[in-house]
Amino acid sequence: MQSLFPSLASLKEVSQDITSASPNIALYIGGNLFQAIFLSGALTACIASGLAAQTSASRLLYAMGRDGILFKKAFSYIHPRMKTPVFNLILTAILAASGLFISLYTATSLINFGAFTSFAFVNLSVIFYYFRKEKSHTITSIIGYVVIPIIGFIFNGYLWFKLDHSAMMIGLVWMAIGLTFLLYVTKFFTKAPPEFHFDESVAGH
Repeated sequence: MQSLFPSLASLKEVSQDITSASPNIALYIGGNLFQAIFLSGALTACIASGLAAQTSASRLLYAMGRDGILFKKAFSYIHPRMKTPVFNLILTAILAASGLFISLYTATSLINFGAFTSFAFVNLSVIFYYFRKEKSHTITSIIGYVVIPIIGFIFNGYLWFKLDHSAMMIGLVWMAIGLTFLLYVTKFFTKAPPEFHFDESVAGH
């Protein structure tokens, strides 16, 4: 696809709408049959990806509810017949459906907002861990635990500030909600946040 349409100008000869460029390129390459095969594969991949995301997110919420991090009565509820966290499945479905009301560019930027934020804090965590836990301070360990994480943090911060403005606003609001809830759970950081275990056993069993 890149070799056929190396620039945005050449791509617009086939598809004016960038978000629908792939099926139009498939039509250009192999006609209606290849486009149908391409769309079938893309649709199957999207359904599989969506199901994997929804089921994993709902079970993560269940584990957090079961261990008291989120509201236990709602998030740890298991349907008596289907044995699934039905409340969490509905909640994640509603959140996923909200993507219908934002552009593809904003949606991908919003995903990247979370990714860049978490990656930046992972780099910071390595630095804090090094100064709090590590006993040896050799050149090699300083490069591995301080220099490289600082470079990683700078790169993530740079990419973070390049994101779509709407995604930044939504992400910051979501982050503020999470921080507020963290303050509530930790009683303004006077106690440690609760821990939870990544398994699917039902609480009390």
